[in-house]
Amino acid sequence: MPLSASQTVALTCPQCQAAFNVEVWLIIDAGERPDLAARCRDGSIHVATCPNGHSGMLGAPLLYHDRANQQLFFSYPPGMTEAQIQETGNQLVEKLRSQLLILPGSSYLDAPRAVPLELLSAAIEDRLDEAMAELQAQAEALQNDPVIGAAMRTLQEHPMLVEALLAWMNLELWQDSKVFLAARADLLTADAEQVIGAMLDLARAQNDANAVEDLGVHDEILRTARAQGVDAAYADYLVEGARETVLADPRLELEMRLAELNIRSKADLERALQEHPDLQVLMQRAVGNDPLMQALDALTMAESFQDTQGVARAYPILLSDEGLQALRAFAQGARQNGEPDAADQLETRIAMLEQIRANNV
Repeated sequence: MPLSASQTVALTCPQCQAAFNVEVWLIIDAGERPDLAARCRDGSIHVATCPNGHSGMLGAPLLYHDRANQQLFFSYPPGMTEAQIQETGNQLVEKLRSQLLILPGSSYLDAPRAVPLELLSAAIEDRLDEAMAELQAQAEALQNDPVIGAAMRTLQEHPMLVEALLAWMNLELWQDSKVFLAARADLLTADAEQVIGAMLDLARAQNDANAVEDLGVHDEILRTARAQGVDAAYADYLVEGARETVLADPRLELEMRLAELNIRSKADLERALQEHPDLQVLMQRAVGNDPLMQALDALTMAESFQDTQGVARAYPILLSDEGLQALRAFAQGARQNGEPDAADQLETRIAMLEQIRANNV
């Protein structure tokens, strides 16, 4: 069995919407695959390129092993918590050890070193301390840069616009992007242009070419939309006949509406439903297209174990790994939003569902 391991992932290019598959490496043994080890050293191991030539860095973890130099590094992408780093790193190390012949003097395998993905190359070349010192110096220089300081103040002053702009830029389809922008009057403002300009300043300061390109495209769309209208802004991005003003996914439309109304808790939602009758219709459309949301809606009405059994029979998705995982995420979200009673009720029902699944009743 090979020591190195990868998985194929389906991606959509954020620049041109091209669909393509890419091989993502999770474990690399330098002795077995010196070609991949070379890509780790030059930083290209997680670079993905779409059929139209747009490249970007994948945010994937990687375990690097070199028996000859007794190196074992777990590199993690931005955004991973300490718990996730430890859990994922342990899983990959165990996978490697299950295939690796453990020789005397292999104690280095018991203490993998976790390093940020961007520092993997430096770690392999034994210049990690030097690289970290360089990053610290760069961070200090950025803190003292008046342009960066102004950009950070702009983002801090407009947190809702930052959130809305990020949601807009993360949409995969230009059609959805257009409808989102047309529905958000707050994005067609001078403040929004100022915020996206601040984002561009930060991306340029960090030499993040991909972010600069993406932000530049959306900055141009915003400027054109303000000057000439939303239709004109998307003329180069939408093919003729694909300019409907209805979102492809009602759930996305609901997400937009909730963000527009600044709904962050159950109490906010209850008030909004009274003040905005259209929201109830939109929620029904979104739930109607999502079997899991239908199941969750039915589950909240269950008052006993017997009721929960009936709901589980009507909605088998609740007993699937996907369903239970989603329910746990809902419960965690409710707790984080300051709704402990709702979280407790949902966790009680989750326990019932787990019992039903375990006993096949």
